[in-house]
Amino acid sequence: MSGHNELKNYQRLAQVGPRGFGIDDNADGITRLGETLQGTVDLYERPELALLRGERLFARSISVPAVAARNGTAQLINPAGSGLLGLVYYAKANIGTLDFQIGAGGFVGANPVVAQGLPLDGRLGNGAVLSTFSLTSGDAAAGANTPQFRTDAAGTILTRSQGVWWVIPPGGQLGSFDSTVNEAFRLTIIWSERQLFVGEGLVSG
Repeated sequence: MSGHNELKNYQRLAQVGPRGFGIDDNADGITRLGETLQGTVDLYERPELALLRGERLFARSISVPAVAARNGTAQLINPAGSGLLGLVYYAKANIGTLDFQIGAGGFVGANPVVAQGLPLDGRLGNGAVLSTFSLTSGDAAAGANTPQFRTDAAGTILTRSQGVWWVIPPGGQLGSFDSTVNEAFRLTIIWSERQLFVGEGLVSG
């Protein structure tokens, strides 16, 4: 976003340019920003700007108990018809063995325990605003899966140094499946939720 003086005409977004450059809103001597300096503000680099992007940041950690002869599962679910897009920034699986899978769909287990995400922005209140998405644990019989990721070490972290690595449309999920029976694990996910743009739904074909 260019630091032009016309930014000052656009309500909340008008503050992004000067603050992104570290300039106080009331700084003396900055009368025409476009004539003073030029720069670029990455709105996705700074999490405090998420609300300006229309996103709400959430996180949740869920424990999956060991169940005899059953495989543990956990999944982040975007309800069908939510009108929201989920953007996953971070996931970590704490497990004791080396065979853990994570991918889209097909992992929802029986005996579910449901938890909502908690906000990562104090402006949303400490638990006053919960996520629309749910993080759900359960157990399942062994079955064929087609994961996009398969861990090779306990405590694996799935993340990117910058940006989003998984997108969840309405009715979709990010599911995990422990291939070892009778084993407990914990899954932690950080994600954001925002309204779908026009034409941003499921792609067919």
